[in-house]
Amino acid sequence: MSSFYRALPLSVVSFLIAASAIEASVALYFSSQGVSDAILLVLVSVGVIAVLALSWAEVRGEVPVSRGVGVEKRSRRKERARQRERVEEKPLISPDLRSAILVFSVFLLALAIPYVLTSTPVLTGLKSLYEGLPVQLQGTLKGAWDFMTPLYKLDLVYKYALSQNLAALCAVLAVVLLGHLRRR
Repeated sequence: MSSFYRALPLSVVSFLIAASAIEASVALYFSSQGVSDAILLVLVSVGVIAVLALSWAEVRGEVPVSRGVGVEKRSRRKERARQRERVEEKPLISPDLRSAILVFSVFLLALAIPYVLTSTPVLTGLKSLYEGLPVQLQGTLKGAWDFMTPLYKLDLVYKYALSQNLAALCAVLAVVLLGHLRRR
């Protein structure tokens, strides 16, 4: 059992601790707001941590999309490391930290946007702005208003599950997009 813990690099443990801390904070926030289903809080949090960890591993190049691509990635990564050693150029931020920052920032941004947009002050301000617009302009914003109103009225449990899953999906999409851009 102790050989398992010695095999885990410090960066992996640090990432998992950071992801767990973020998820615990989100779960505690929703618990304080009235979500009382502990099983839901734990299961969604564990799922999100797993998705974030796999996304982070993909950005780092540890989990290839396909076997052929993985061989290419490993050889390219080794070649870049050799070139860096030759030039003795050390990056200011380690690749592990850079990839963690990418995954966490996309996740947290995607997690925060729905809360800001559906918060009571923002929604009441948008409602007064919407009602104060001329009828011609109200028609163009009606779709956005019709989309946001049901989100505001969602039960807290649904808001929790939807926001967590949406934020994790955005993190995965950002990683896939980054991988696609890197292969070009």
